[in-house]
Amino acid sequence: MTIGAVIEKLREGGGVVMLDANGVVRFKGNATVMTPEIRAALERRADLVRQVLEEERAATLANTTARSPGPCDRCGRIVWFGQGAERLVSGELVCGDCLAPWDVEAGSVPIVDPEGEGYETGLL
Repeated sequence: MTIGAVIEKLREGGGVVMLDANGVVRFKGNATVMTPEIRAALERRADLVRQVLEEERAATLANTTARSPGPCDRCGRIVWFGQGAERLVSGELVCGDCLAPWDVEAGSVPIVDPEGEGYETGLL
């Protein structure tokens, strides 16, 4: 099985395999999906996992004209402006699918494309 297929299978089971803002490979998920053996195998092949994730991200970005502030800190998918994403009080970037009511109640802030329609510079 290829690394890409393993990543996809983990995601289907609710696991998260992603690159953080610094390009470090991160793994998240419950113990039934992210077993110690799977974690160890992915850690041993972190360079290959990083390469697959970077290629995946590049392919996603190449197939769209929309801009993105980066990946969701919860699921690892690309966050798009105008799709309900918000920045949490902790600073984490969360896509619209992962945003929870308690995040909004805690004071999350919608992300805005600084080059998008309706954005005006110089106004306070």
